[in-house]
Amino acid sequence: LGPLAPPAEGAGEGTAVRWLGIQARAEAELGPQLRRATKSGGVVPAFALDEEFRFETPAQRATFARAIRDLFRAVVSKYTTRPSSGDSEAKGRSYRLVVGSYPLPEPRR
Repeated sequence: LGPLAPPAEGAGEGTAVRWLGIQARAEAELGPQLRRATKSGGVVPAFALDEEFRFETPAQRATFARAIRDLFRAVVSKYTTRPSSGDSEAKGRSYRLVVGSYPLPEPRR
């Protein structure tokens, strides 16, 4: 992915480059699965959330980002099993959860 490759965990969380890198990785991971599923008549189990909102101040945006990050980590920790590398006996299927936001383009005048 070159310059869009996701940096190390936690690095650049507030950057557009990080967000685009995560999206590129999702496309690279989901694309082949979707093509295989389409050929075999199956589906890829996934879900997406989409919400539009507004921040009035940079402080409000920063507080929101911290709260979402903490909630995200708490929910993942509470409801899932952390995959361990090299664990060939692990039960279930691994998933990736992505949460992000970006400013909407300004309306054209």
